Amino acid sequence: MKKKYIFVTINLLGWFLIINCDKSDLGTIDNENNSDSNYLTITEVEVGQVLAGDSRMISFDLIWENNWKTSSCPENWDAVWIFAKCKIGNEDWKHVTLSNISSEHIIPLGYAVKLPLDGKGVFIYKDDGNENTFNISDISLKWNFKDDNISSEGDISVKVFGIEMVYIPEGSFYAGDNGTSYASLVRGYDDNRPWYISSENEINVTNTTSDGYYYNSSKDIWNEQWNECEDPTGAEFTIPEEFPKGYRAIYCMKYELSQQQYVDFLNTLNDEQASNSYDRPNYNQYGYTILVNNGVYSTSHPNRACGFISPADGFAYADWAGLRPMTELEYEKICRGSNNPVVNGEFAWGTISAINVTSASGTEGDRSHITNHGANCSYSDGTSTVQFPLNVGIFAGTGKIRKECGATYYGVMEMSGNLSETCISIGTSFGRVFTYHNGDGQLSDDGFANESNWPNRDGRGAGFKGGNFAREKHEMRISERLDATVSIDYHHRHIPIGFRCVRTVY
Repeated sequence: MKKKYIFVTINLLGWFLIINCDKSDLGTIDNENNSDSNYLTITEVEVGQVLAGDSRMISFDLIWENNWKTSSCPENWDAVWIFAKCKIGNEDWKHVTLSNISSEHIIPLGYAVKLPLDGKGVFIYKDDGNENTFNISDISLKWNFKDDNISSEGDISVKVFGIEMVYIPEGSFYAGDNGTSYASLVRGYDDNRPWYISSENEINVTNTTSDGYYYNSSKDIWNEQWNECEDPTGAEFTIPEEFPKGYRAIYCMKYELSQQQYVDFLNTLNDEQASNSYDRPNYNQYGYTILVNNGVYSTSHPNRACGFISPADGFAYADWAGLRPMTELEYEKICRGSNNPVVNGEFAWGTISAINVTSASGTEGDRSHITNHGANCSYSDGTSTVQFPLNVGIFAGTGKIRKECGATYYGVMEMSGNLSETCISIGTSFGRVFTYHNGDGQLSDDGFANESNWPNRDGRGAGFKGGNFAREKHEMRISERLDATVSIDYHHRHIPIGFRCVRTVY
């Protein structure tokens, strides 16, 4: 007889993308309702009795609408990253280590599971190309609790979490757009062709005329304390082999980090850790509705993209979830796709046209549906009345093609506009030490990411791509690098900055 413990219900939007090989009209996104009919839900979490070898089975039900998997190019799919946290009595929450042996888990027929070697979680996805509701009862994952220094004695509490991810296949790609966007990557100071990334080998950036890898700096356009760590134009440096360049396969969050996801994170931290990651002064400002009451965090807008996220906040979330930040090169690959020709000045959906949201229905605190026809992004143009981030996945709709819903080549949403994407920069020595290493699920005693190869809490080594609702249209371009090397420490949180995690595939 299983004893039922804590369960977590996560309501997230779940549109699916059917991808074909038409580079101009890539994909179809479908949904029934923009607010609450498409979702990811994890319920009925149960922990079984102790098994031989000091292990337990964690069981739960998973409902996930409109999942997809393609059988033709780009041959990718979306998946749910499942991970868990546990605690004994009133102790702090710890990350659960799951078995990396597939036969030790129980997954119903028709579904596949990808098991990372580190056991920090599992990817679950549909095992065929049919798009439908993902409804599984009694998934059972083996938890090797001895590896987590958890005793079999005591009152054990377990929370299970799910994050929608998109598989980004291995492949070569272009970074840069023939010098169209500000500070975009080029082959030389007299050669505006984009970089071609065809492996994960180290890249030697030199002050070359042509046929090489040349660095353009945002300092040529603006030069203040925020980008003082950035290398100048023409700088010579090496991007190490271990720095993620976008060639290798990864999983990427389908949506920007939502307020509910951040609430779930805060509610597993101790008081000191949570206070260092929570933006109390900006509660109820610009759509930020995360509230703390007697140590419990909540939000009245769970599906709204979460702003006021400093790089340090995002890094902590990624480490906690067993994921990692993306690099600016990976950002371009996720948007543009593998071996696709460059469109000068293109946005994440592959064209140079963008239709801004000018209004949204509901009250000031409840804007969730687009009202102006054809909108596929959110940026500042002097006409929009939307002054805060919109719900994740908000531009999806029945029968829409890729450019109409603002999706990247692989089906990732809102990579241009809404909130800026925090990325690890190639333009500073603090960023270039970053490697493929994923987070281990644990934070420092005061609540920050503790991965030695990640940028520190001062934000040096990070930057932002993709523009946001408070910046101009041109900053949404894939290859725009105006803010790609910007240092913002954890004391400075700005509403247009969000976060999105990725995970290295080993």
